[in-house]
Amino acid sequence: KEESVAMQEVVAGIETAGNMIKTSGGSFEWFTSVIGTLSEVMNASGSETANAMKMIAARTLKSKEAIDEWVDSGENMEDIEIAAANAEKALNSIGLSARTSNGDFKDLEVILGEVAAKWNTLSDATKQYVSEQMAGNNRRSYFIGLMENYSRVEELQTKAENSSGKLMEASEKKANSLEGQLNKLQNAWARLYEAMINGSV
Repeated sequence: KEESVAMQEVVAGIETAGNMIKTSGGSFEWFTSVIGTLSEVMNASGSETANAMKMIAARTLKSKEAIDEWVDSGENMEDIEIAAANAEKALNSIGLSARTSNGDFKDLEVILGEVAAKWNTLSDATKQYVSEQMAGNNRRSYFIGLMENYSRVEELQTKAENSSGKLMEASEKKANSLEGQLNKLQNAWARLYEAMINGSV
């Protein structure tokens, strides 16, 4: 039952932040692995974790889709723009950048992976600062949870990426595990993701 609930939470996360997947630059396998991991470690719903990711995208990438959704929900546009500038400063303060050498924003998946790679070298105070600037005070704990458990994201993502065409051959035990559920979800939602990328959803 726990694994079934985990799968449901990932589905809820996709339903909540589907547009953000399309615009943030994160792969489908990565995003579902992030939602699965955060649902595990934060004991939170898929929609809650997806909302945290939308806020991170809004602040880190100035994602139009994410910003528009937050403005529609009552957030102040000026506050989000200030937060976005602060998030970029926070990345710069630890030797990272949200942008490529051409000035374009990197994919969210790349940025968060780079932060995760440096996470254990940062002081506790720096971790708190970066987390608050990139996720906001109310969702800071989600960012910390993600960074502290990023190896789990990578584990699930690798399993999902390597699972194509092999799900039906998986053992019953694996099919009932979170990894198996994410693999099953990947296959079930692949067409939807492709449609989103093509702009037909």
